[in-house]
Amino acid sequence: MAYNERPEFDTKTGDLTSFAAMLGERFALQIDWLGQLLRNAHHPSLGEYKEKLLRDVISDSLPTRYAVGTGFVLFPTQHMTDVDEKKDQREGELPPHVLSRQLDVVVYDRAAYPTVYQDEEFVVLRPEAVRAVVEVKGSLNHKGVDDTLSLLVDFGRKWKNCRSFYKSFSGPEMQRPLLFALAWSVQTDSRQRARINCGSLRKRIVDNLKEIPKEELPAMPILEAFMVYGDCETASVTWVPEDEDEEVTFGFSTNRGQFVRYGPDGSPSLSGDKTIASLIARIHYSLDSNFNTAFAYVDQTRRVDVLPHERDGYDVWLKGDDVRLTSPINFDDDDWLL
Repeated sequence: MAYNERPEFDTKTGDLTSFAAMLGERFALQIDWLGQLLRNAHHPSLGEYKEKLLRDVISDSLPTRYAVGTGFVLFPTQHMTDVDEKKDQREGELPPHVLSRQLDVVVYDRAAYPTVYQDEEFVVLRPEAVRAVVEVKGSLNHKGVDDTLSLLVDFGRKWKNCRSFYKSFSGPEMQRPLLFALAWSVQTDSRQRARINCGSLRKRIVDNLKEIPKEELPAMPILEAFMVYGDCETASVTWVPEDEDEEVTFGFSTNRGQFVRYGPDGSPSLSGDKTIASLIARIHYSLDSNFNTAFAYVDQTRRVDVLPHERDGYDVWLKGDDVRLTSPINFDDDDWLL
């Protein structure tokens, strides 16, 4: 598919594949409509509108126990009773709490945990309430990938440090949240050539993550998937080889970002955006709620070799024993039993 070209799909077919593709088409129609009114100006309102559309469709697709907002996560670092208010805070000493950077989309459990602050969609949340974070980019380039990974790694470090603080006094359990990124398109030059493609996106992700010291990885939330609307999905994968002499690896794999539909003659074709439906399914699967695969997995094939993405591939990040560092369980914790 050419960059910035909307995927086509069959609106006359009454099945869940068509319905799921329409989730993505809903964005394209509303964004195109507003873009025409603004004459495609780089107006901040358009970016904010795209984020709101995404928050709305995620919220509509999740159980009512969960809410979707934008804002910050507040991470406690010490009890207020431990802060000596009679002395100036010493240089290098942690404040009583730190904030995440502002998050575009955050899914949180509103039934079990109160918010720290809320004004309509804008929220400040306790870290134990967070279930997923989605960073949204408009026109993606290499710097956009770096900035997104920097924000998510910063969130992961603060989340892990807070988890350690909670464990120091038998505080609340923390469920590791899933971290995602979604770009609406890729940036092009004056000749409409893409400045980044889904293959270089995958490599850029791995190069960024390799900068994280390995000792920081246990129990740290890391990127689950980076999607480009209507184009591709680059997701984390653990590869276990059939040959026992080969090492287990962990990295990122690129697959198509559109649904596959089979025609009357049995031939496959691409049909509509898959990234929005995939994002919702991944978030829903991670929640403490019933998950029905019949409604979540509606692509007409689970095989990645059917109409593969032109930039499909797999880039390795970790090998061998290092793979277990990405497990949700901190293997250094006393609560991990072999």
